[in-house]
Amino acid sequence: MPAPALLLPLALLATVLGGSPAAAVSAVLLLAAPLALWGTWRFLRVAGRLVSVRGAPRWLLLWGSVTYALVR
Repeated sequence: MPAPALLLPLALLATVLGGSPAAAVSAVLLLAAPLALWGTWRFLRVAGRLVSVRGAPRWLLLWGSVTYALVR
């Protein structure tokens, strides 16, 4: 049975963080919410421009992004 695909990136991150797998897992968990927020913000900006030429209001982008990042 082959190794999971996430093993290589996790091993590389652990190597960069001093050879600690626990530090690599902690870094992934700590960065998951900010990365989800950033990605959702970008997605909603594009989706907002499909609906209106001016795009969606910033408060709506922020609300949607924060909600997704916290639920995720």
